[in-house]
Amino acid sequence: MTAIGNLEPTGRIVVWFSCGASSAVAAKIAVERWSTIREVVVCRVLMRADEHPDNDRFAADVERWINHPVVNLKSDKYSSIDDVFLRERYIVGRNGAACTSRMKRAVQGRFVQPDDASVVGFTVDEQDRADTLEGRFPDER
Repeated sequence: MTAIGNLEPTGRIVVWFSCGASSAVAAKIAVERWSTIREVVVCRVLMRADEHPDNDRFAADVERWINHPVVNLKSDKYSSIDDVFLRERYIVGRNGAACTSRMKRAVQGRFVQPDDASVVGFTVDEQDRADTLEGRFPDER
């Protein structure tokens, strides 16, 4: 992964919007910085049964604020975190949570293209999360 200001001028900019404040700000910065020269796609991976009911309102507010659509993606196989647990028969393994790999990473993996650059928003106090993500996916831009 690369810091937000140092992306190479190829492929799409894919912003992973989680309905959190930091990903909303990351989306705003990405749209303002790159939408005139690159395709910027703001993506939300839906986990409908497990999301707070206010997420849809917040996502709509963010769309208006950044003046850019949020694309909703979802798993074709699983309907909820409980569905993953019941069908896969485990919660967390050595590679992390089953729901994250099945309902988020698998969906993201089918969407991204080889020359895409991902944008993920973190707050200043989440350096450990950013380091973990970068360590798990060192080849992602």
